[in-house]
Amino acid sequence: MKKITILLAMMLAFSVMATACGNNSSASSSGSSSAGASSTVSSSTAGTETLTESLPDIMKKVYDGVDMDIMLIEDEITEEDSDYHLRMTRDKYEEAYISQAGMSAQAHSVVLVRTKPGTDMEAFCEELMKNGDLPQKWICAEAENVQTAYVGDVAILIMTYNDYADKLMENFKALAK
Repeated sequence: MKKITILLAMMLAFSVMATACGNNSSASSSGSSSAGASSTVSSSTAGTETLTESLPDIMKKVYDGVDMDIMLIEDEITEEDSDYHLRMTRDKYEEAYISQAGMSAQAHSVVLVRTKPGTDMEAFCEELMKNGDLPQKWICAEAENVQTAYVGDVAILIMTYNDYADKLMENFKALAK
């Protein structure tokens, strides 16, 4: 009887892990491998605008009109977690703010970074794109679409599903107007 119970518990645990590590996005796309992920670096205009709003206020504008079916958690990126989220140390920027999926099996993360004065924004965005283990930030999921851009001294890193990426980026770039 103990062997059957242990066997059933192991099968249940395996089933839960297989389900949690599957692509559970309602956004359908052809595959979620890194070969299928779309990556772009773009700038909004000449990059001379200044966004004076706080990063949480800018984040609200980025999500405006985007129908998300993902529970989101937002927070400031601290020195302690800067390497995990951005693969860079805090001394390379002024402040950063993240909005990410509340469940680690959902590949969704939007990061806003206010840079230091005089930062080469094109180079900064390229560094955001190439740093770390992107888009494999998550153990059981992978972003379908990875994009970076900047408006003035604020850069954005979007790693998410195809259904959300372009609208989020469109909203961010609209702040340049």
